[in-house]
Amino acid sequence: MDFNKVFHISELDKPSGEEVSNPSVEKIFKFLEMLNSKSGASDKEKQTLSDMAYAIDEETADVVNRILQKDLKCGASLKTFKKFFPLLPMFEVMTCKSDIRMFLKLVEKTKSDVLVSLKKDGVRTWGKKGKYISRSGKEYHNFNVFDEELSVLVNYLHSKYGISKDIFFDGEVTVKNGNFQEVMRNVRTFDENQENEPEYVYNIFDVVILDGMELKYRMKMLEDAFSVHSFEHICLLKHIRVMNKHVSAAVFKNHMNRAVERGEEGVVIKLSDSPYELKEKSKYWLKMKPVETYDLLVVGKFGGRGRLQNTLGGLIVKYKDTEVKVGSGYTDEERELFMKKLPGIIEVKCKGETEDGSLREPIFVRVRDDKSTVTDE
Repeated sequence: MDFNKVFHISELDKPSGEEVSNPSVEKIFKFLEMLNSKSGASDKEKQTLSDMAYAIDEETADVVNRILQKDLKCGASLKTFKKFFPLLPMFEVMTCKSDIRMFLKLVEKTKSDVLVSLKKDGVRTWGKKGKYISRSGKEYHNFNVFDEELSVLVNYLHSKYGISKDIFFDGEVTVKNGNFQEVMRNVRTFDENQENEPEYVYNIFDVVILDGMELKYRMKMLEDAFSVHSFEHICLLKHIRVMNKHVSAAVFKNHMNRAVERGEEGVVIKLSDSPYELKEKSKYWLKMKPVETYDLLVVGKFGGRGRLQNTLGGLIVKYKDTEVKVGSGYTDEERELFMKKLPGIIEVKCKGETEDGSLREPIFVRVRDDKSTVTDE
């Protein structure tokens, strides 16, 4: 579960049939440590690991795949493991709160302007050449199309501003003329020899600098770099400045409505004077979307009735301390798939919370393979 350990393999191959002498779990872990020390894994090394795991049994191979994917599939999040293994490092990116009232109070207190950007419907990615990490600390293996252009970008920031060459960029990866599900489908079905690879776009909205530099200066550096260089696969997600004296809930709502009319999810509103902090639900960022959505842990399922008899009626999720049935929003294919294998975390939209602490009219939106934390706290 340690995000610092990267093995450069998304999943095992099928066994080659070659005999492995004295296979053992200890050898597997030593091999994984060796892979972690390298900058990549060859096809031969991938096959060797596969043969070592399958030489013990299929159950061992299944566990090794879970380790590679940093998903033990046991219904527990990284925060749960942290309670029992205090030294386990946590990976937290900066994410948004949704409390507009508290955000407006912060703006009033700090006298800061705000920057408004679109909320893209993609996968959140920390990226630098050769390494792309999801918001849950897992590695994406098929975003190397950005390597060359990110090298140009970081070299420019290094030469002009003295920024470290080891920085990460923060953004959302989308697919041209595609949606979130298409991005996730291609992320999950990575194939090194894949033909017709989707046209990924890395929508960069920040650079991870942790020395307290304010957002307005981080954005100025990025705007400067993108004005000098033209890129094919990466773009700068532009921010609109709203002066402090013009800040209001109505102004924010207008920005959100215009974004939704353009087909976007909503907007993210940020204090221009704020630092980048490694913290989920940062007070400095506000997310606004037209409906409330939550990423919730799946704890069970229930059967269907009528047309849905003998198939999935819906999933049961945990919302705070309440189990909530989510019965709509699925395709027939998803119902069939979830009957065989439950997803870990799903996104649910609703019309708010009921008086008894449940969700009003919950609807399934999508599986969130890119997340390992929930947003019901």
